[in-house]
Amino acid sequence: TTAPPADPSVGSADVVVEAADLCPRFTATVLTGVRVGPSPAWLAQRLTRAGMRPINVVVDVSNYVMLDVGQPNHAYDRDRLGGGGLLVRRARDGERLVTLDGA
Repeated sequence: TTAPPADPSVGSADVVVEAADLCPRFTATVLTGVRVGPSPAWLAQRLTRAGMRPINVVVDVSNYVMLDVGQPNHAYDRDRLGGGGLLVRRARDGERLVTLDGA
């Protein structure tokens, strides 16, 4: 038997870069079937020793990879993104955002 055709929306996310001078390259990969939960103890301990607060396995893996390779990366829940994609832009005057640690 053959598998049904893949839903193209499952593996895609729109990325629009308005501030190319600040972000000349932005790549995105969509992962499915990811379960968010606590990190294994070894990962939480390594992040804590590096001065980071463990949050959940998805965020923690992202931070661990960043510490290993020296390149920031971010994980997003595509279902929570307005329009299902990302817009890279400069902040607007007076704009504020709340980080994962509530700051």
